[in-house]
Amino acid sequence: MTVNDLQDCLGIVIVGTPQEGRYKKALEAAKSHVKQKCNNPFIDVNGKETIPEDVQMGVALVVKSMLEEHSVASNSINGQLTESFFQGATYEAAKQYWKAHRRVGVVG
Repeated sequence: MTVNDLQDCLGIVIVGTPQEGRYKKALEAAKSHVKQKCNNPFIDVNGKETIPEDVQMGVALVVKSMLEEHSVASNSINGQLTESFFQGATYEAAKQYWKAHRRVGVVG
């Protein structure tokens, strides 16, 4: 999964922006996190990383969650527009995308 895949999943432009480096680091951290949570390296028989489309959406939401401002409960602009944030909601939604790809660990 590349930054190009990430921008496709999130529907935003990342490549060529000042935030590209930040997104690259967040993407690598999110992929590592999801692989650990799934107990699945997502490596094919040729040794190439192959992350399924649904898991890529989950990784993208983890990146989004990582970069969200979590301390805001609600925000009002000129009394017109109000946004409410539920901390952890994006991450909880992300987990649904990789749920089917989790592997059971074996204790030896």
